[in-house]
Amino acid sequence: QVCLLREKGDKILVATDCLSEGINLQEQFNAVVHYDLSWNPTRHEQREGRVDRFGQKAKEVRTIMIYGEDNPVDGAVLDVILRKAEKIRKELGVLVPMPDDSNRITQAIMQSVLMRQGSVNPARNNQMTLALDVIENEVDQHWESVREKVARNCTIFAQRKLKPEDVLPEWHKALNALGDEDDVARFVSHAASRLSAALEPKGCAWWLPLDHLPLAVKEQLALSGMTKAQLIDFHYPPSAQAEFIHRTHPLVSVLADYLSEKGLEDESFEAVSRCGAILTADVSVRTTVLLLRLRIQLGLQRGGSRHIMLAEEAVAVALRGQGEIEPLSREDTLRLMQATPSGNPTAEARVRHVERALEMVVKIQPQLDRMAMDQAESLLEDHRRVRDAADAKGKYSVEAITPMDLIGVYVLVPQVNL
Repeated sequence: QVCLLREKGDKILVATDCLSEGINLQEQFNAVVHYDLSWNPTRHEQREGRVDRFGQKAKEVRTIMIYGEDNPVDGAVLDVILRKAEKIRKELGVLVPMPDDSNRITQAIMQSVLMRQGSVNPARNNQMTLALDVIENEVDQHWESVREKVARNCTIFAQRKLKPEDVLPEWHKALNALGDEDDVARFVSHAASRLSAALEPKGCAWWLPLDHLPLAVKEQLALSGMTKAQLIDFHYPPSAQAEFIHRTHPLVSVLADYLSEKGLEDESFEAVSRCGAILTADVSVRTTVLLLRLRIQLGLQRGGSRHIMLAEEAVAVALRGQGEIEPLSREDTLRLMQATPSGNPTAEARVRHVERALEMVVKIQPQLDRMAMDQAESLLEDHRRVRDAADAKGKYSVEAITPMDLIGVYVLVPQVNL
């Protein structure tokens, strides 16, 4: 329903505390009003984080805290919790979580409430004051312990020993694997077109006709709030009234899941295919692109314990002519997969080309296994370099799981040879 807020002018969203996490409101709002005081100051930070986050266009985000001066509970929460939390935040620059002993905190608040209500018995007042001081001191001690721990962690995670240049190669590799805005735009555009919902340009944005998508896709998108045709944009900040479509947006994941599942379970599904052959003038020799899944076990030995992690990545390989292997870069893979078809071989010819490609895969399996092991060793070197730069302890090992899984076989036949 939050998507509908874009269609309104000035708006106010009234919500319970369930909206403290898991939703982005930075594009619709620039202020937060706390109309109740939470006993946990982290909740206030979470509420404000819905608006004061990456993507907020306003230069200033305002927060207002409403409390009753004559309300004993509000006064106690302010004195015992919120003001203490703010003091620690100013000292450390981060918000420290509440101590785990909630019973003591509750007692301190209740005692403070009773104190604010007053008593006609001076002796009783003195006893309550003493009890409150004892409880607040205990809360302070717990909180100071947490504060000191956070201060140490801030120093640890500052990673003064770890220099950016030591991890930049891995950073660029990760970005290359994840893809950028152009990759997202290309995928969504092609996927929508294959599913009879081609995007229509609207200024700097695109119009997505949701009604034309398959029912299964529409149902999944409806769960994410996308229920009707709308403007979308693949670049940040998005155009006015357009929804920003990024790599982790539901539209991307729903389209990817639907296409991959249909491609695996339905041989008659023509939108995607795990194998095929085309005629094209973009290659001069018969070229087969193999899409492989490489799985690597990464072992960490520290002290007397051993941990195993599993890493997966996609590997593209080209077979030229009779089987000359050429590992493909991301750019080369995209160039070959986007080759312009100049014709379709006959059904018999397509089957023959794919069967020949599968026969070559069997023959070059030892070379593919060697490639998997080389990739595993490269991953281990990257892992060790980052760990050494961070002065991390432990021993590491890698093991490539062979054979690699064959995900797709795509044969490009030069037009001039036929």
